[in-house]
Amino acid sequence: MINYCVEKVLIQEGCESRAYTRDILSRLPGAPVERVSSVRDVLPETTDLSAAFTKGKRTLFLSENRGRFLKSCPGTREHLCCLYMVLHHAAGCPLDCSYCILQAYLNNPYIVCYVNIEDMMKELREVFGKTRGRILRLGTGEYTDSLALERITQTTRILAPLL
Repeated sequence: MINYCVEKVLIQEGCESRAYTRDILSRLPGAPVERVSSVRDVLPETTDLSAAFTKGKRTLFLSENRGRFLKSCPGTREHLCCLYMVLHHAAGCPLDCSYCILQAYLNNPYIVCYVNIEDMMKELREVFGKTRGRILRLGTGEYTDSLALERITQTTRILAPLL
């Protein structure tokens, strides 16, 4: 298991009282916590993006996902859809793999974890209810390496009862 070291936790205003926020913070004793109104308030103003992303990998940003958690793979007209769906529960990765598209794809350097998991679970139950009896492929690693964050987020513990 990866020993991801969090040097700082940023919490979006309104997320402090969420149970999942408290769970995550309980696994990060001693980590300094700062409350912010939005990620834009704390984005580094630098021309050295490499340094910003290196430092940002050690900052965990707890926020709400204001959009859908579950999204269909966009696919293309040339390919047959395989019903793959992406669970957008976090973004960013603490690893520094040179080949990874996340190094250039995401627009903020922090590791983001969405703490409104009640909304995520409701959405998943609705989709699973509509697709009962059909094969549904679900991925958790499109925008993050979910296993790299597992010690802190315990995503598998949360998702396993749904399966």
